[in-house]
Amino acid sequence: MKKLISESIIVGWYSLYISVIIINSFSSNPLLLNAFIIGFIKHFIGGSSGLYKFYCSDKLKTKCNNNFDVKKLILESVIEGFLFLIPILLITKVTKINHNFGYLIFFMIGFSLHILCENLGIHKKFCEKYCN
Repeated sequence: MKKLISESIIVGWYSLYISVIIINSFSSNPLLLNAFIIGFIKHFIGGSSGLYKFYCSDKLKTKCNNNFDVKKLILESVIEGFLFLIPILLITKVTKINHNFGYLIFFMIGFSLHILCENLGIHKKFCEKYCN
């Protein structure tokens, strides 16, 4: 559990860092578009940089050597972009807030999605798919 929380904090900071860059670079974009871009870039960088190999090697306790298929990477990045939209849509509907809530929300989304995907076994399936 301690390791999961530590990993989730790192993912949250990674999401926060990307959100600062994206929102400051594209401040005129609507919040929903920025949320999608943040989720997309988060996954795309992790996949294209090989970051997933370290995570999956630890998860499966074996060396992960496979490389991503670019088409799959783009599709998965689009899915993650949409996953970042869901909490933003819920928050804006429930709270009636339609402005930028600040960067902390993207830390929380990255943190929460990591825990959710871990508990649902999505990360393990992902690693098995790409590393075996």
